[in-house]
Amino acid sequence: MTGVVLAGGRSTRMGRNKAFVKIDGHPMIELIIRRLSLCVEDIIIISNEPEALASAGYPVYTDLIPGRGPLAGIQSGLVHAPSTPIFFIACDLPFFSVPLVRHMLELAECYDVVVPKIHGYFEPTHACYSKSCLPMIEPILRDDAPRIIRLYDQVSVKIITEEDASRFGDLQHMFFNINTPEDLERARTLGVRMEQC
Repeated sequence: MTGVVLAGGRSTRMGRNKAFVKIDGHPMIELIIRRLSLCVEDIIIISNEPEALASAGYPVYTDLIPGRGPLAGIQSGLVHAPSTPIFFIACDLPFFSVPLVRHMLELAECYDVVVPKIHGYFEPTHACYSKSCLPMIEPILRDDAPRIIRLYDQVSVKIITEEDASRFGDLQHMFFNINTPEDLERARTLGVRMEQC
């Protein structure tokens, strides 16, 4: 199994690279990798700042088609992943549930995509993708609006419902997304350490 950390965002709302902002004294990407290592054997990082992440101790790859958003990161992760199934996690989702990820990886053997849908919205950067998605991804990346969810109409998808996901933890914590300094401050005051959430 491979875990792919998507750390290629521009972090415009945060004002600095989100991968390195600290929670409980540790860079967010370090916390994510530590948690991800409980689920998978292999870990790779996708980033357009590979030099900044060279010290992380894991292979770092850039987007094959630069400037096309998270879907380009997923494409690169699928190309470079050394093993399957493959779970992708954005570097701004530090409180994800290890049991939920393990459950999704089990389901991924039978589907092209396994993705949660929470409060009516997909969580496409907290999902499993199969290498079989690659032929469909590149044409989407060449279009004007390379949104990840456009892929879902072309492949077999297993949706993790809120009811399913809630069996593995608190939805507000698991899918808490850190985009702004205000989000970061809230994360720091949640009172939930990585090993507890």
